Amino acid sequence: MSQPTELTGSLSKGSRRPTDLVDHIGGKAAHVDWLIGRGVPVPRTWVIPVGVDPDTVVLDGLISTRAYAVRSSATVEDGKEASYAGQFATILDVRGESAIRAAVADVLASAESNLEEAYRAALEHTGPISMAVMIQEFVTPKASGVAFSRNPITGLNEVVIEAVEGRGDRLVSEGHTPDRWVRRGDQWIEHPEGSAVATPVVDEVADTCRRLADELDEAIDLEWVWDGTRVWWVQARPVTGLTDISVYSNRISREVMPGMIKPLVWSVNVPMVNGAWVRLFTEMLGDHGIEPNDLARQFAYRAYFNMGTVGRVFELLGMPRDS
Repeated sequence: MSQPTELTGSLSKGSRRPTDLVDHIGGKAAHVDWLIGRGVPVPRTWVIPVGVDPDTVVLDGLISTRAYAVRSSATVEDGKEASYAGQFATILDVRGESAIRAAVADVLASAESNLEEAYRAALEHTGPISMAVMIQEFVTPKASGVAFSRNPITGLNEVVIEAVEGRGDRLVSEGHTPDRWVRRGDQWIEHPEGSAVATPVVDEVADTCRRLADELDEAIDLEWVWDGTRVWWVQARPVTGLTDISVYSNRISREVMPGMIKPLVWSVNVPMVNGAWVRLFTEMLGDHGIEPNDLARQFAYRAYFNMGTVGRVFELLGMPRDS
C-alpha cells in the first residue's frame, strides 16, 4: 500500500520546468506543482502517479467531511502543442473515500473515451496515453474563471480574463455567458458592467497571470476561483495554437498601399514586392519559413497585412512581437 504524493512545489524547484515531470505525474499535476513552487495560493493537492494502481493507494490522509475535485493528469495533457482541455474527466465536489475512489476510476476510464479518441485522431496522435490522477481540495467559489496572458484568438500581447458566478462548469453544463475583461499594458480596454467579481480581484488575477507568464517564459492559460476572500489558482497550461495565427489589418497597408487595388495589379505587383521582402528577411535572418503569400491578402480589393507574420519577423529581429 502507498500514499498519494502531495504536491508542495518541491518537484519543480530549481531550473526544472513542468515538462520535466510529465512522465511521472502527468501534465496537469506538473503545472500545479510548478504553481505551488511560484508561491501563489493553490488548494492542497495530491496526485496518484502514472502506473500506480489506485486500489493500492491509502486515502486516509484525506478529510472525510471535506470536498475534493478529482482531475485527470494525462501525460499528453496541458502541453504546448495541444491542451486536451475537456477531453478527460474532472469531477467536482466529491466527498468521502468511496466517492473519491469511484471518481478516480471514472477519470482513468476517460482516457479511453470516444471523445478523446476523436481528439487524438484529429491531432494525428496515435501513441499510448498514460494517466495520473490529481485529488485537490475543492474551494467553494463565489466566482470561477480563466486568465490568458496573451489573447488566444488574436495572439496580441494582452491579458484576457473570463469569469462566471459560482462553479466554472456552469459554462459548459448550463451555457452561461462569462463576464470578460481585456487588459493591454496597464489599461483595461474591455470590461463588463455590474460584474459580481470586484475590480481588485480582477486586477490581482491579471497581475499574477502576467507574472507567471514571465516566469514560465511563454504564454500561459490559468484557471482560478475566488472564494469571496482569496483568489486560488487550480490549473495552469501553456496557451496552444499561437504560432500560426493570421490576423489581418490595414493599419499599415492603408498608408503604403492605399485605395482599391485591381486584381491584375495585385497579381503582378504584390507578389513581386512581397518576394523582395522575403529575400531581404532571408539575407538578414537566414531560414525563416515565411512565404510571399504569408505577408498580405486582399479583401474587397484592398490590401491587408498579416500581423501574425509581421509579429514573427519582429521576434526574429529580437523585438517584441507587438512592436
